[in-house]
Amino acid sequence: MRAIILAAGTGTRFNGTVKGLLKINEETLVGRLVRQLKECGIQSIYIVVGYHAEDFLTSIENVSLIYDRYFPSGKNSTSLKVALDTIGYDDTLMLDADMILTDDLIPKLLTSFSGESISLVDLSVQDEESMKLVIVNDKIIKYSKEEGVGAEICSIVSKNKLQDIYLDLASGIYKWWGIGPNTTGFRFVNINENSKWMDIDTQEEYEQAKIMFKGY
Repeated sequence: MRAIILAAGTGTRFNGTVKGLLKINEETLVGRLVRQLKECGIQSIYIVVGYHAEDFLTSIENVSLIYDRYFPSGKNSTSLKVALDTIGYDDTLMLDADMILTDDLIPKLLTSFSGESISLVDLSVQDEESMKLVIVNDKIIKYSKEEGVGAEICSIVSKNKLQDIYLDLASGIYKWWGIGPNTTGFRFVNINENSKWMDIDTQEEYEQAKIMFKGY
């Protein structure tokens, strides 16, 4: 098992600060994810960088950096394609660098993986703006802002499924890697009742996260 963290964004809402290098509890968001992955035994960790890529050289140790020269486009689908062009296919835990999770969530996803692609989800989310999940027969069949429930947090993508997803990425149609036709059909596991997670997109959400995760 390996992990890919997508961290090439330009940080336009944070006055040019790289979101993945924002700190909570004296730990960067990316550094926290790397720590959590290593604590789960994942040592092959790749971070796709672009904007201020040099800042990661001094901030994160014992990981491999992949440079996405197309980062100004703002497409994490492009970042993933660059990563796969560089390192090929394997079972992969996919994460966004602007995410913060409690320490129990990555282990829950890993223990739920049995060779078939699976997503960690929060079915309690009720947000009109979020990309919701349409679920049939215990599988995600569609992502939509107009219908569905909950939100996806991160995923483990099997080697074979990753090859299928690459076809979506190569088409150049999708801005976000998680909404192409080949990302459907994933199993899912819901978060633990007392777990916390947050996707940090704005300064307001960053301030909320610092409060929510104080001491975690």
